Amino acid sequence: MIMGKDEKTQFIRNVCELLTEMIHTPDEIAEKEKVPSNDKVEMLTVKECSELMSGVAVSTIYKMVRKEKLPCARVGVGETGRILIPKSAVLRYLHEITSD
Repeated sequence: MIMGKDEKTQFIRNVCELLTEMIHTPDEIAEKEKVPSNDKVEMLTVKECSELMSGVAVSTIYKMVRKEKLPCARVGVGETGRILIPKSAVLRYLHEITSD
């Protein structure tokens, strides 16, 4: 079957509409990824993380952060800076290692 000019134009319009519905702009993606302001993330210091993981030394927690086994946020710089670790990441890590 050969399409006429009007049919081709309508077909292209339909395809464009479908693609527009399927493809999200960077702004739309960023909007979906935003964490609502009322959702608070509980953060732990390295010492608190060590206590939660009972038996895991503080130095081991630092190694885990360095090897990126635990995500962290660094607040401040130098000796006065702190490493904060999301509690949810610690609990997820514990679940993963104990479920094997």
